[in-house]
Amino acid sequence: MRDGSSDRRPANQVLYPPVSTVTDNRRSTILMIGLILALFGAGVVISARLLLGRGILPAGDRVAVLPIQGVIVSERGILRHLETFRDDGGIRAFVVEIRSPGGGVGASQAIYHALKELRDTEDRPVVAWMGDVAASGGYYVALAADSIYALPGTLTGSIGVIMEFPNAEALFRKVGVGWEVVKSGEHKDMGSPFRPLSPEDRAILEGVVRDVHDQFTETVVENRPLDRARVEDLADGRVFSGRQAVELGLVDRIATLDEAIRAAGRMAGLGDDPAIQRPRERRIGFFDLLRGFSGTERRAMTKADLVEQVYEAIGPGVTKKDCAAVVDAFLNAIKRALADGKHIEIRGFGTFKVRERRTRMARNPRTGDPVRVPARAVPVFKPSRLFKEEVAAAPEEGEPMREDFEQPTSPPFMEPGGGGFRDF
Repeated sequence: MRDGSSDRRPANQVLYPPVSTVTDNRRSTILMIGLILALFGAGVVISARLLLGRGILPAGDRVAVLPIQGVIVSERGILRHLETFRDDGGIRAFVVEIRSPGGGVGASQAIYHALKELRDTEDRPVVAWMGDVAASGGYYVALAADSIYALPGTLTGSIGVIMEFPNAEALFRKVGVGWEVVKSGEHKDMGSPFRPLSPEDRAILEGVVRDVHDQFTETVVENRPLDRARVEDLADGRVFSGRQAVELGLVDRIATLDEAIRAAGRMAGLGDDPAIQRPRERRIGFFDLLRGFSGTERRAMTKADLVEQVYEAIGPGVTKKDCAAVVDAFLNAIKRALADGKHIEIRGFGTFKVRERRTRMARNPRTGDPVRVPARAVPVFKPSRLFKEEVAAAPEEGEPMREDFEQPTSPPFMEPGGGGFRDF
């Protein structure tokens, strides 16, 4: 009978695997590392080709396409992209893609002067292309280019300036709201919605409008092959189609965006099929998800935000405190009407009303026990069909605004909003 003593090994005995086993394991490890590196390299090559093909990464000499879309409210983002392109030695030409009905005077002038400086100081062509609409401030920006192209049906022109102020004096008098103003000078509150313009106020503002209109006219004369008398005949605020604008000398030729890019490529010596580069758009990545879309989330609008928008829309002549009072009066009127069981219908916007909720059974979210929820009145808002359509069609930031020919009462060359300079 065996006692098993021969099977025991000393405690300090070290066992080594066979040499063939070590070699196989090392070979498998090397193959695995090689496979991972090969996959990684293939991913880099594919990603680089995709990025280069979209113009996201630099790839030799290129044509920069700078979009200006929607109402021109601020010049900061556009000038930041333009400066980035100017600092890139691979950018050999610029195409300004304009799809704008106009906007603020200062912002339009700032973009114009930046493009004009680029045109006059650097040996790189600047081409403006106008999409469905490029009027007023949009056309002002295009004047800084070496050449202006448009589509046959582009709405352009609208060489003029407009200043508007609401007059809500009768409305507030009807609801019993008075307004006291303490001012340092007679004209400090001109344009206020709480009183009509005096003849002196109107004369002052008309002088300002005429001066800014003269600046617009002078800019057209400076950049287009037209004399001042001819420009003054055209500068009455009317719009033109792209084909009419070519015949009048306001635009150089009819072309699509691709044709304009090819023309810029030829001007820069890049041929008929140049590589293009657009401003890089920020995309939501994995770390944005971890941060909860920090900086990109859509937070709820507060009453302070609403007051700020009212203040910007009304323009000069009122304070934020005045605007806060207007917002409070509006919201309080809605609350009083709902408390009295009435409903408020705002045409084209929607209806505020009270809905009676019946008694129902629910569960306590903490304990899970059934509870009886008593009947109560709940205020609700029902948006109108038009309101829902407009919200669905509203452009995201950086996307072009939709302009329809079926809206003659809301000209595409006018900036929506309240008082102040609305259009340039």
